[in-house]
Amino acid sequence: ELRFHCLSIYHKKCFMIGQFKKWLGIDCLKLEIVTADIYDKDSSYSDAELILYSKCDIEIENIEIVIVEKYIRGRLKDKKTDHYTIGKLNIGNKIEMTTNKVLTIPIKVPIKQLYSSMDKFGMKNAITKGISTMSKIIKGVKSAYKMEVEVKIKNSRVKVFKSVQLTVS
Repeated sequence: ELRFHCLSIYHKKCFMIGQFKKWLGIDCLKLEIVTADIYDKDSSYSDAELILYSKCDIEIENIEIVIVEKYIRGRLKDKKTDHYTIGKLNIGNKIEMTTNKVLTIPIKVPIKQLYSSMDKFGMKNAITKGISTMSKIIKGVKSAYKMEVEVKIKNSRVKVFKSVQLTVS
């Protein structure tokens, strides 16, 4: 009888933890981002697919997709980093998802490239491009890109967040 009592307490705790996780929105939605292997820097958009898998009945209020450029310059102690939002897409449609439902959403995020004065100088002709490239190497200038997706679930305290690095050509 004591053993049975311990099991019922254990199941009650599991139920309470499950309810707490559902209240927070943890474990109800799994998010995957599928992007192209290489992102073309000269393109005006980025293609991707969002794969949503629900473990319980939920209603998605909003999906926000952001593309961020991490601009790094300098070396060692003088290294500086800035983050720039170069693309943003909001999907404000309410989406109902039932338990064990998989939803694939193809997206095209519009991108507006930002160019530094060094980049603009390099765009003039082939000679200035070489000078610009060499000065970027000397100053340690690099850019890294990532796509961030944030999903807001109705009646949930925590948003589902996923980030993936983009490889640039």
